[in-house]
Parts: sequence; structure tokens; C-alpha cells
Amino acid sequence: MQRGVIRGFLWELIVVYMGTHENSMDDKGRVVLPIPFRSPDVKSFVVMLNVDLAIRVYTEEGFRAMASRVQQKIHETSDPRLRRIWGSIAHVNIDATHRFMIPDVHRSYALIATPSRVVLLGTGSHFEVWSHVEYYKYAQQTFKQEIVGPAAEAAGVPEIV
Repeated sequence: MQRGVIRGFLWELIVVYMGTHENSMDDKGRVVLPIPFRSPDVKSFVVMLNVDLAIRVYTEEGFRAMASRVQQKIHETSDPRLRRIWGSIAHVNIDATHRFMIPDVHRSYALIATPSRVVLLGTGSHFEVWSHVEYYKYAQQTFKQEIVGPAAEAAGVPEIV
């Protein structure tokens, strides 16, 4: 757990991922973590599919927190789409040079070739890994006032747009 003070506010967080970072994936499917995503306390990640052709990446602790909220609901449903997401979970280690490897099945789903450019998108409790091409297609389609505005309003945070 990390502690710190930012502009006079005490914060205590597991890990918070913010920002959009472009990076390279090597021919073995390894990606170097951007400096803002590194934590000496995090030695491995949990990766899983995301519905938007992305790969979700959680710390072990972040994954446990999310899983405790949704696991029972997923097991109660017979919806194969939800089971498929849950069934895509894999554990990956971070090496001494801050690289982690994304499994082949995850790269195939997310349309990520190796080697290639990828985008790491911080989303707070976790981050997503996208194909460079697919991320910018998705961003152009969805990051518009008429889409983001109502979503922010519904979430009770209209000031972010």
C-alpha cells in the first residue's frame, strides 16, 4: 500500500493507474511498464479480456477487490459471455526490467500482433492494453461530447467533461 500527500490531501491507495501511454510490444509479447505504472510492491498482474477488444490488467490486490464484488453474480448467471470473461483470467509476472508478458490468447483477442505498438490506458483501479490501431479507432468513435457527457452526468460527475 502506498501513502503520500498531494496538495495537502492525505491519500492512501492500493495503486492508481492514470494516463495514456504508448509503448512497444516485443516479438515475445512483452511490454515495458510506463514509469507512472510502476510500484515496488507490485510483482505480478492478473490479465483478463475486456469487451472492447482490450486487455484488462489488475494488480493481484486490485483483482481480489474487484473479484469479491462480482464473482458470486457471475457464477449465478448462465450467460456464456460473462463466463468467457471470467475464464480468460491469467497471472503474469513482472521481470527485473519492468516487463510483463501478455499471453497469446489475450493478444489474439485484442488484435495485437507482435512486435507492435500498444497503448496502455490507466483507468484508476486497473489499466488496459490496446492495439495502437484499435485504441485510436475506439477513441475516435466514443470520446465525443454527445457520448461522454451523458455518461458523466449519469455517473454524477458532469464536471469531468
